[in-house]
Amino acid sequence: MSPFIKTSDHSFRSNRTRTVASERPDTEASSSRHAQAIRLTTQAIDKRGALYRYLVVAVVLVGFASLIWALIRWSWWPLLGLISLVSLCSAFFCLDVYLVNRWRRQVLEMWIQGRIEVDNFCDTMMNLRVLPERTLQGLLDTLPAEKKLGIREKVSPSMRNAVVLTISIIHACQFNRTISVTAAYTLASIFALCTALYHSWGTLVGLLLIPVVIVLCQGSTFLRFRKWKKQILMLCQQPEFLTDQFVAIVKKLDWKPIPERKKRQLLSCLLDV
Repeated sequence: MSPFIKTSDHSFRSNRTRTVASERPDTEASSSRHAQAIRLTTQAIDKRGALYRYLVVAVVLVGFASLIWALIRWSWWPLLGLISLVSLCSAFFCLDVYLVNRWRRQVLEMWIQGRIEVDNFCDTMMNLRVLPERTLQGLLDTLPAEKKLGIREKVSPSMRNAVVLTISIIHACQFNRTISVTAAYTLASIFALCTALYHSWGTLVGLLLIPVVIVLCQGSTFLRFRKWKKQILMLCQQPEFLTDQFVAIVKKLDWKPIPERKKRQLLSCLLDV
């Protein structure tokens, strides 16, 4: 999902929410019903755009400062500051994933409550031409659209809740993976910088913390799946919940980066209940 957003002048950004509210596509009634979800979406896009601009400024400042300092000192070691750019970009991706996950959780909560329908909401959003199309499409693709999942009949609230729990656990695993990579790069950068500054290989012992971080993230993922299984099994006890239908729906979700084998194990254990 690309966070690259075409920005305009300040007056356009400040009036964009009003423009979205006043624009009248063919489905005006649908826009009114989805007003809160539309507002959440425009806010998420604005925040992601601001975060990206901050990243660009930070990258330019760090790169420029490292280069100037190296020229002033006539030494190569100030250029080690460029190593921090990897951690800076990784931190940006973590915050961006967090913003998207929060937006999705808020929108899907309204879907569980029956206040919006995902397909109608997506159609309404795509009719609002004032939003960046590629960025908006990237957000909407993470929602459980009924057309994409092949849902042809009414889905019960418990089924919706189970689908949302599954989507949340998938993206939580993606977030954990991003966090672990960011932490690993950050630790490696810090200890490599310390080694270069103090001319001591002993500081590289700190690299042993990287496997610890990875294990902690994997442990967090394991606990998340354990909690998810418990929640789904509780929903399976409700009379309107159809386990076969649920498995057929979530099979069509994008499970990356969860391995296919792990996916089959999780879903098969539900069918065996």
